[in-house]
Amino acid sequence: MLAGVLCACGEDKPGGDTGGDSSQTTRPQVTAPSRPKKTEPEKTTPAPTAPQATTPSASQPDGQLTQRFTYEELTLYMPEEFGDMTQQAGLGIYDFVVGNDDAAICAARNDGVGYSYLDYAKLVASATDNSGQVTDHGGYATFSYQASGFGMDFQYTVGIFPSGDQMWIVQAYCQTKNVEQWDAALQAILASVEIDAGKTPDQPDQQMRAYTYEEITVQVPAELKEDAATIAGTGFSFCLSSNSIVVVGLCEDVSSLGKDLTVEEYVDLMIQVNGLNATLEEHNGRTVFVYTAEVGSVEFTYMGCSYKVGDEVWTVQAYTHSTAYDKYRDTLIEIVTSAKFE
Repeated sequence: MLAGVLCACGEDKPGGDTGGDSSQTTRPQVTAPSRPKKTEPEKTTPAPTAPQATTPSASQPDGQLTQRFTYEELTLYMPEEFGDMTQQAGLGIYDFVVGNDDAAICAARNDGVGYSYLDYAKLVASATDNSGQVTDHGGYATFSYQASGFGMDFQYTVGIFPSGDQMWIVQAYCQTKNVEQWDAALQAILASVEIDAGKTPDQPDQQMRAYTYEEITVQVPAELKEDAATIAGTGFSFCLSSNSIVVVGLCEDVSSLGKDLTVEEYVDLMIQVNGLNATLEEHNGRTVFVYTAEVGSVEFTYMGCSYKVGDEVWTVQAYTHSTAYDKYRDTLIEIVTSAKFE
């Protein structure tokens, strides 16, 4: 099973190719499992509301930011020439992208449970190459970094804005050669961002769906998507992920461990081999194991359950940030104890 995890803060980490992939910072990534051995003989994103020109209000920043743009609870002001670019540049990563050929704004949300906006900004910045100092603006924080993509160099300014249990990651960017022309306007756009707490969506109950891989079917949150890239080369059979929860499955032939091996014995071996400080709990008539692992400065909590099917053992694990564990605990239990086999 899992010997550990790697979290390069990829989904919160803005990328350089498309204006930043802000989804990766909080999503943990898995490494190859250490398997027991016999010791003796062995994310439809809703479309944003169309930008509309308005008369600047008193709170609107100075300059040419005369177009008001609203997406759900977030509002900002931007240049008149900016338009919706989500279909061209979003690639399913961002909630919205607006801009033109010279500069753009892209934004996405991540789970921010347990973090202040300032600490969250420091976390994202720490995972970004060449990032500058995080600046607290009183209610939101920013930092800048540079990255290259498509043969061009880009300058990004990232704003972190709290919204209930989530964080909006708003990136304003242009080509580095055009920073002098665009920097003031991009900074003003970030300064104009407002979050309407009255529109902040409540955390809905997790809507579950059945996911089938070969002979195993598990119930998972509907928002989870197949994520084969995350487990490439690890030995896991499947992976589904979102910004909040990751689910992985591993099938192992245990015939070499003896035909009378029980699930309980397998779990004990797995915990020993991986050196896990795990606790065992009873849920829905099954025994699950729970443990935590720290990656960098971020701690994750894992829950798993094993099933013996003939000469094979399937283990399903679901995990999330430890700061969000209480929030998602019941969902993790439902996931790992739901496995059915054909």
